Amino acid sequence: MNETTLFPLVSPKHLSKQWLEELLSYDLGHSVKITEWTVKSPEVRNGYLSEIGFVRVKFISSEEKETCPRTEKSVSLVLKCMPKEPSQLEIVRKLDLARCEVDFYKYTKSEEFTTFCKKSDLSHPVPKLFWGGQKNEVFTIVLQDLSTRNFRVVIEPEGNTLEQLKCILSSIAIIHAAGLATLSRHGHHCFNFPRKKCIMIENVRAGIKRQIKMFAGSRIASTLEALLTKVVDLINVASRYPLLNTLIHNDLWTGNVMINQDDTTASIIDWQFVRLGNPVCDIITLLFLSGKPSAYQQHLTELLNCYWNKFEQAMKKNNVPVSITYEQLMRNAEDMYIYGYMIASSVPEYFLSVNTYTEKRTKHIVNYLFETGHFKKFLAYI
Repeated sequence: MNETTLFPLVSPKHLSKQWLEELLSYDLGHSVKITEWTVKSPEVRNGYLSEIGFVRVKFISSEEKETCPRTEKSVSLVLKCMPKEPSQLEIVRKLDLARCEVDFYKYTKSEEFTTFCKKSDLSHPVPKLFWGGQKNEVFTIVLQDLSTRNFRVVIEPEGNTLEQLKCILSSIAIIHAAGLATLSRHGHHCFNFPRKKCIMIENVRAGIKRQIKMFAGSRIASTLEALLTKVVDLINVASRYPLLNTLIHNDLWTGNVMINQDDTTASIIDWQFVRLGNPVCDIITLLFLSGKPSAYQQHLTELLNCYWNKFEQAMKKNNVPVSITYEQLMRNAEDMYIYGYMIASSVPEYFLSVNTYTEKRTKHIVNYLFETGHFKKFLAYI
């Protein structure tokens, strides 16, 4: 089936049996007949930058001989469409998030990406794309629903386990490596993922103000007051520490990852903020937003070794030169701790209220960076 016969849906409510039959026919390469289907909205709607629908479909395939009993098959899908809430819709439009996510998932469906992943011994570090499209201000992305394969989102308010962080780093390492391989072959023009306009400035300011209250009367409070006057420099701090440019998720925490039951495989979701940038941005964001304090204080070497082994092996198995060393990666990660502080400071108060992230973890980050001189180094640089 020609892809142009499909069209983006305004919302999951506009889904129809005919649209689903065209979708599955396109994916399978032959016609199907749907016998039963349902669509359900998520129980919790807060935090999504899109309208979500969970779709269950039962169908009969036309490829089976009519003389034989037809076997009913089933598939579970996730449907993403444009958000309806005005403030979310404004963000999606302003930052061109819908187009970026559609384009990224189409890239992951390409033969170049899938071949790279297979050679890297990781079948797919993102959910399978069935179809994605955008027209004007409407978009639709249809993905495999991994929850039916016992994958789940694991958010631990006090931080995830080392094993969970390692399996996420293994997946993002393959995506970083694949992005580099594509860039080395085709140049930067092959990706149209512009650097996003910053929408975090007010969140970072609010976060630092909360920290000043936490540490009122201490030496740390005066340092935080100095940081509050340098929020714009904090937002742009990654530009001080370039390493290399590749595809990065740009919002990598465990709320955007599905992990299997034995914590050995991670599939990374929600790629609205994808862009070209330093892969260490993803690593540090994950450690500071989803790791326990021990992750970045005591286990950085162990975690970076896990990432580096997957990254280097993927590059070598695909015959792509590795332009950096492990030592450069380690130094860059340590320099980028101040970037992690900026990201942690941008956590909206809503996440604190629903126990997704705790102020206790923020205190650990602030204390550690104060004691290790990262704040002093940042302020002295300006």
